[in-house]
Amino acid sequence: MNLAITGASGNIGGMVARHLNTRGLPLILPLRKPAKAPDLPNCEARQFAYGDLELAKQALNGVDVLFMVSAAESPTREQEHLT
Repeated sequence: MNLAITGASGNIGGMVARHLNTRGLPLILPLRKPAKAPDLPNCEARQFAYGDLELAKQALNGVDVLFMVSAAESPTREQEHLT
């Protein structure tokens, strides 16, 4: 099973990623800035943006379960999540 966690460079997503990683689970970390991914074993950072459908499809390719941390508050946030 492939697990993905958005927001892994932030507080909530980072806490969830670290917690699951301590249990030996490999994770996919879709991030706007993959260079900011936490340094965790068996984790793969992928370029991702909520509002970019094609990039999101690539980043989530092969993902079975997604823990989605909400995008930052903005006037387009609802549409970004729908994308």
